[in-house]
Amino acid sequence: SQTIENKFNAAVKAEGVRLIYIDALDGHGTLAEIEIMKPEDGMKSEPFDDFLRTMGEKGHYVIPMDGATASYDGINWSRTVPQNVLDGSISTSWQADTTMRPPYNLTIDMGDTYTINGFRYTARQTKWFDGYWEKFNIWVSSSGDDWKMLCENKTFLPRTLAAQDFLFDGEITARFIRFEILSGTGGLASCAEIEFLEDFDSYMERR
Repeated sequence: SQTIENKFNAAVKAEGVRLIYIDALDGHGTLAEIEIMKPEDGMKSEPFDDFLRTMGEKGHYVIPMDGATASYDGINWSRTVPQNVLDGSISTSWQADTTMRPPYNLTIDMGDTYTINGFRYTARQTKWFDGYWEKFNIWVSSSGDDWKMLCENKTFLPRTLAAQDFLFDGEITARFIRFEILSGTGGLASCAEIEFLEDFDSYMERR
């Protein structure tokens, strides 16, 4: 096998990429892996496909949170439980029961204290956009008791079924995030997925 390293220019946060080839029988090299490189910690590297898969808007990345839990302070519609927003699948979702009225408080316990820069929202996958977040507030807490408003009267309009990244004005450190949904399409509130984001340096340090 042969390893070729190629550095980016200074405008790129990563130091470069490592291309790993495997020699084929006919003498041609087959590209086996691409890794990004960072000089700290002995040129730590990360598989490039993982890097791209988690990359969001403006160089933000999804934080794995295996211990995270979700709750809603009202009645859920049918089998659409809050934990569905954390299961990694857009084919499942949470929706407040049709008898519920706003505000709808969807609370995420991330399972530990994290420094985050924003979150990724994916709407419930229905062509009618039932429960799409038209206006919402965001609250944060370290204990689950003392809540501080982070954002007010935000929206994900215009409607789309694609994942959308919502970036905060800066980093925040918290364990609990509460989404206070003030209005949703059709007078409902729902969500398919919520993922939390961190910046590139935090991503590389954690990896």
